[in-house]
Amino acid sequence: MSTLVAAGAPIGNVVVLGVSGFIGDYLGWEYIFYVYSGVTGFWFILFQVFVYNSPSEHPGITDDELKLITGSVEKITTNTDPKPSPTVPWRRILTSLPVWAIVFAHFGQNWGNYTLLTNLPTYMRNILNFELSANGVFSALPHLALWIFSVSSGYASDYLRHHKYLSTTNCRKLFNTVGNLIPAIALITVGYVGCNWVAAVALLTVSVGFSGLTQSSYQVNSLDLSLAFASTIFSFSNTIANVPGIISPYSVGLITAGPDGQSVLNWQIIFYLSGGIRIFTMIVYGIFASGEVAPWNYAGDLEVVNK
Repeated sequence: MSTLVAAGAPIGNVVVLGVSGFIGDYLGWEYIFYVYSGVTGFWFILFQVFVYNSPSEHPGITDDELKLITGSVEKITTNTDPKPSPTVPWRRILTSLPVWAIVFAHFGQNWGNYTLLTNLPTYMRNILNFELSANGVFSALPHLALWIFSVSSGYASDYLRHHKYLSTTNCRKLFNTVGNLIPAIALITVGYVGCNWVAAVALLTVSVGFSGLTQSSYQVNSLDLSLAFASTIFSFSNTIANVPGIISPYSVGLITAGPDGQSVLNWQIIFYLSGGIRIFTMIVYGIFASGEVAPWNYAGDLEVVNK
């Protein structure tokens, strides 16, 4: 279920990258911002109308849906049985190696994602010599592959764990390893195909597509460690992992600056940097990650009881 929800992001990238080139060609580049601002506003309205505090409060939910999500068909609203929120055990979370394994994996994955998301059109324009509309279509292909791999990984991961072929820990490590090693190798290889656009697009599609396997590793790993504090862990991880959204595009700008900046050699450096970071963070996750419930998962409840 988590992978299905998270799979909305790559589909959004497919639509934005695939359509933006045509909007820019036929209406002007400024209309790209107008169109997506309008779509965002429409989404906000839908969110306000259809989202509720809990599944049991939604007027349109069926008993089967409620049981699937919560394990019970009892419709208890969040306001009828208030209880104090558990105290977050920050010290134990911040000194937990499995938590930092999630942070490292999240950071490495985002570095690769932001590098391509923000700079892939630039690479395709300057190195592969694509026009704006074609650029958008081919830039969207890797994200379509990402969506396919993301959704598939959720079913595959659940199958392996349900039939006890792999423990949760080994399953998370396996999907993170494959979802980073293959993309890193493919991305580094892109730097050696020069202006061969068929090989470049194929390798980029493989790189971005296989990274979707990480949807079944660090992306959901916080739920394994602690249902009580999963949102806290992911928020902490996501905060640090979005730093590459600032650093990665800036580093690409530095490497490709100057009249001769847009060269195959400089893009090789960019791809090596991105691939190297992914492999390093993959190793850290492979060593320290865990799929077992952390002992401090119950710490918050104990502190509330003691009060």
